[in-house]
Amino acid sequence: MQASIIIFLSLLVLAVVSQTPTQPIWPRYFSASVAQHHYNNREPPRFFRWFYDSAKNKDRFDGIVDFADERVWAQAIFDHAIQRETVVFFQQSTVSCYYRSINSTLPKPNLTNLQYIGVALIDDLPVYHWIENDRTRGVTFQYYETIRYREPK
Repeated sequence: MQASIIIFLSLLVLAVVSQTPTQPIWPRYFSASVAQHHYNNREPPRFFRWFYDSAKNKDRFDGIVDFADERVWAQAIFDHAIQRETVVFFQQSTVSCYYRSINSTLPKPNLTNLQYIGVALIDDLPVYHWIENDRTRGVTFQYYETIRYREPK
């Protein structure tokens, strides 16, 4: 009898865990690590941090870029409320700061076409793993979100 209860509970837990989660939605704020790989594999991948806050109406990107014939650390801050981009380049003994008008919108991914492919581990944390392959544009988009809070990881 006790073995039957344990088997039943195990199957119940397995059924709950294996259900496809609801489609993700774009969060109001987040910080995430991004790996951008080029479909043609001619360019090396880019890695950067993306910070977003809808209440402040700002995005920020931090990462390594090419500037003045050097690889340097950079921050780009997009203040959408005043339509201004601020870019700061950090070199060994120099910091350069530039301002310009934002002349286009920063795209926010459309998460409605993502397909759930399972649970993955990032930093030993179980996350939902979603993917979209857009062969016409040559884009594969993978999205990971925490299971507990449904935030980008």
